[in-house]
Amino acid sequence: MDMTFRSKIDTWLLVVLLLAIAGSLYGAVEAVRIDAGWVIACVLIITAGLLVWLLVSTKYVVNDKILRIKAGPFLWLVDIESIRSVRETRNPLSSPALSLDRLEISYGVGQTIMVSPKEKVRFLKALGQTAGTGPSS
Repeated sequence: MDMTFRSKIDTWLLVVLLLAIAGSLYGAVEAVRIDAGWVIACVLIITAGLLVWLLVSTKYVVNDKILRIKAGPFLWLVDIESIRSVRETRNPLSSPALSLDRLEISYGVGQTIMVSPKEKVRFLKALGQTAGTGPSS
């Protein structure tokens, strides 16, 4: 059975993303208004769309064997059996996480990814139940 977890969203990041979306849309309107070109307007509209897509679609799905991490057009598949550890972090590096309240998942051979599920404890339990032994945090 699949369990879906939405990303926690930090208020400051939400404000930054909303300002970037508004700025992109305003820039697109202005580009058309001052006849700067439809290409510029289209690029700005696509940028705004991508930001909205990331904002509304970032989630983590745990099933029997796979942790599926989705953020906009990006998808990561992590074999749950390959997870070596899970630890809390506030690392600001780019990741499919909309909060700095993150979990760093180490898996495979030297691979890591950071996620920020709203329901951290439930997420960890889902990984532990599925993996059989449970990740460390």
